[in-house]
Amino acid sequence: MNLYSDYFLKNILWLQDGFRHYYVQHPDLLRRDIVDVKLKRFRAPEEAVDWLACCAQYDAFYTLLHLRSFLSDHSLGYAPVFRYDDRTVLYKVADLLGANRHAIVERPKYLTATLLVDPDSIFAHILGRKPGDVYDWGQGEFTRKARYYAQPLTDGEKAYIEHFGLARIAPDKLTDQQAKEASQLFGDGPNDRAQYANWRSRARIINHYRFTHPATINGLMTTYRLARDSNPIHFALERGWQIGSGKEMFTGLKVSRAQAGLELLLSIGVVKLLGLRAKPERIAPTETQPGCNATRKASPGPQNEPEARGKAIDQKPGGGYTKELKDIGKDASSETIVSESAGKLKFDKTTKSWTSSGGLVYEQGSAHGNRVKHIIDHTIPNPSKPVHSVFNVDKSKVIGLVDEAWTRKVGPGTLQPNGNRVWIVDMGKEVGTAGQKSIQIVVRNGTNNLITAFPK
Repeated sequence: MNLYSDYFLKNILWLQDGFRHYYVQHPDLLRRDIVDVKLKRFRAPEEAVDWLACCAQYDAFYTLLHLRSFLSDHSLGYAPVFRYDDRTVLYKVADLLGANRHAIVERPKYLTATLLVDPDSIFAHILGRKPGDVYDWGQGEFTRKARYYAQPLTDGEKAYIEHFGLARIAPDKLTDQQAKEASQLFGDGPNDRAQYANWRSRARIINHYRFTHPATINGLMTTYRLARDSNPIHFALERGWQIGSGKEMFTGLKVSRAQAGLELLLSIGVVKLLGLRAKPERIAPTETQPGCNATRKASPGPQNEPEARGKAIDQKPGGGYTKELKDIGKDASSETIVSESAGKLKFDKTTKSWTSSGGLVYEQGSAHGNRVKHIIDHTIPNPSKPVHSVFNVDKSKVIGLVDEAWTRKVGPGTLQPNGNRVWIVDMGKEVGTAGQKSIQIVVRNGTNNLITAFPK
């Protein structure tokens, strides 16, 4: 038998918050005043709600189990407890505790905590308060009234520091920064360093209490679980481990195997319902392109599309294309060549031509098969041709350069006898390998259909 045995035997509700056990006493069996142990009474249900919520944060399952049992046994009249949700149960019990003014005996959970009830210690201000409230108190009153909390540490505070292995501040080992802070807070008296050491040691107790409070731990655990389960692979591995072992993989906390299996099945069902499974790329037949050297066979079936579909050609800043364009025209079904800065080179199935973002139309024809390949040929030296100017840009950028020249042209141009219209556009920079600074553009008269373009 010990100091709390009698109160334990007379309790009608037993709860804990991680630091203390609470024995709610029966009002009819306890007719004397309690003076040998610390206790609390609630004057209003609102006060009891915060206390019950703190206990539920520490251990939700057993707290709610005990609250439902208490509500069933001590409610006035019939109470359909099985129909109440957890929040309703908590508020119903708080109403009973506030109305009947039950005496609640507090028993420290740790042996060293029996010394913490000293009213002169820091624990008289922080025990039973939420971490956020403790932080506000520490930044407010505890800092403003530093001299008041700079007295020698109590036995309870010393026991707390020793039990949890906290580093106690030594007055004769203050750093220069700490010594300066001590002078600012406590002046330059003979005891300023000792007062600062006591005050700073209490500050460490406050911080340790905040960061080890069950509410803080539960918040960190919730954040960890959200981060863990946001990754589908980690979610599946964790649920598989829980189903097999009945514990969380890294924390070792016990979990329900049935709940873990249900969560895994539900996640699989949601994925299937939303159609998040990867869909295979559709491939369709290609056509024989006029003017091309190669002909591709098309397999029957609506599921097949051109091999060139999806071979997007991303444009780099400056108007060029990153993918080689040597195969343009082999596949007449290539509808769109995507670019980032200059728009799109779009394929027209009817005319079997491409339209650039600058508005030029690249048709089939020329010795190269189509006008796109013809322009690209002017990015490569060709000694076999007597006259062959070469652009000084890579073939991935030549389409954009021609578009730039087309937008810079001035006037109606010159009409040639063969029906083509010509512009010689000053680019204001070198565009050819021989130092040319202009581009000659030739189109069919009255249209944007490009015939050729080259440095001039």
